[in-house]
Parts: sequence; structure tokens; C-alpha cells
Amino acid sequence: MLCLGAGISSDSALHVTTAVEQCWSREEPLRISTADDTRIWHHGRGYVLWNNPDSCFARTAASSGSWHDVMQMYKNDTISGRLFTLYLDHGVRPKESSYCYAVLPEATEADLRNFRSDNFRVMCNDSRLQAVWQVDRSVCWAAVREPFTLRVTPELEVDFYTPGLYRIGRGTGGRWEVYFSDPMQCQDEVQITVNGKRGTHVLPQGKNRGTTLRFEID
Repeated sequence: MLCLGAGISSDSALHVTTAVEQCWSREEPLRISTADDTRIWHHGRGYVLWNNPDSCFARTAASSGSWHDVMQMYKNDTISGRLFTLYLDHGVRPKESSYCYAVLPEATEADLRNFRSDNFRVMCNDSRLQAVWQVDRSVCWAAVREPFTLRVTPELEVDFYTPGLYRIGRGTGGRWEVYFSDPMQCQDEVQITVNGKRGTHVLPQGKNRGTTLRFEID
């Protein structure tokens, strides 16, 4: 599972953080640092964090607290134990900070060491567009908030006009195949241009509003 975050800004004098994981500690985490990423392994789960070795913190520590402090429907009982915590520190008063990390469930230490982070090329990660090219499947995944033109590869240039979630790859016969969804259910149609060829498609309405639409660009 690949996770991207962008546009993280705050005027707070406190450190702004992104929590990646917090769970009961089963063992001390293993940390592997490479030239391109930081890798953490804990109790059968791997985490790969890109481009932020100095802001990635993993620790185990004794902790106590009550769920009642979070929501009063729970009993006011104190729970204690050792917690494993993994988080990213964006610092004080961050401006347009971002992150990129992957979670590998049910992974061995060997799986984590062998994970090819270069298989996922982050093409853009800001408040307008988050896009990743998955090399082994030749697929572009994108979350679009504003109109944006993106040169994904030498063979693929995309003009996004409609906010939403996209999957773009080669379909039957070599034509470009697009899967689009509108999670906010605000759009009536989707417009997109792939390599200069523009398509406009009406989105599902009624009870099917927000469901995924598949179409091809000839």
C-alpha cells in the first residue's frame, strides 16, 4: 500500500507530525537505511519511507492512557503497555510539506530488504496532484484536485481537467484505458486528454454516483 501526503502547512509552534503506525510492541524494530529510503520492520510488517531519513522516527516505549480521554463512551480505565510508534516529523510551522511511504503487510525481513522502491516513481506530490508511475505494470495512479498537465513517460502525457481518482494504462489493443472515480460525488462528467486526444464522458448518476467508470482513449 502506497501512501502520499502533500500540502501540509501549519502556523503552530509545536511540531507537526504524520503518524504511520502505533501498535503494541512485539519486539524492537529493525531499521535499514539506504541511499534512497528508510526501511522499518516490526512484527511481520514492513514500512518503506522515501526521501526523509532525518524526519523518520521509530521507537518502542512504555505508555499509559485511557480511551475515555478520546471519547467518553469508553470506560475511564487506564491501559498500560509498550507501544511501537512510527512517525514523520514535519517540524515547526511547516509550509507545503509532504511525505511518501509504503506499507508491506505480512512481510518478512527479506521481503522488506528486497522491496524495489524504484518500481514506484513519484511524478508529482503536491496540493494540486499526486501521481505515481508503477513501472512493472506500466500504470499511472493519480489523485487530482486541480487541472494539471503531466508528462508521465516519453510515451504518455496527460492533461487532467476533472478532480478525482485515476488509473491509466494500456488496455486491449494497446489503447490507453482510463478508470476514473469521483469519491466526493460532485462531478457530472470527466474530461481528460491523453497524448493530445481528448475525451469527455458522463459519470454514473443516482445510486451509482461515485462508482468507477472505465473508458478508452482512441
